[in-house]
Amino acid sequence: MNTDPLAKHYPSLMPAERLPLLMAASARGDETEYERLARSAPKLHFEAPDTFYLADALLLATMLHMMDLLNRAAGFLAAFCRVSKGGNEGEEKMRRDTALFFAHRFLVTREGWKRFASEFPFDADLLLRVLPGYETVRLTEEALRQLAPSTEEAAAFTEAGAPTPESEAASWWEIVNARARQRR
Repeated sequence: MNTDPLAKHYPSLMPAERLPLLMAASARGDETEYERLARSAPKLHFEAPDTFYLADALLLATMLHMMDLLNRAAGFLAAFCRVSKGGNEGEEKMRRDTALFFAHRFLVTREGWKRFASEFPFDADLLLRVLPGYETVRLTEEALRQLAPSTEEAAAFTEAGAPTPESEAASWWEIVNARARQRR
């Protein structure tokens, strides 16, 4: 799409006009048009405390964590609903193991977050509590703690390459540190 004649008007675009054009250029892989639109945008300058980028990174991580937990809760529910479907003994065991695996992954994800957040002087769920879905996560965790796989079953999952609470915590630090560095 030849946008050269239109480009001279780009500086007068309002943010609500420019953003959809940026998104469309990005979606079609038009880097030239994207850059032209981005460069034409007026720049904002502001002051913020030095904690701003870390706080921004932590909020992003919190939202991603909530989405991950809700996804894992839904995965467990879907697997659990299949457990009582019937079938031969091998199929039933496979469905039960799948449900236990989802339960295990949910709980490992929660423990990983708690280890990550333990390095801050506040409750691990402080930021999660204000997000939609927190009550679902809380109730799911409470229920899954009752159904948690045995130590042997959990060890088998870990041997199969499933993350541990330590690796989950490390991945949250990678995300937060990368995001905070990106903004400096």
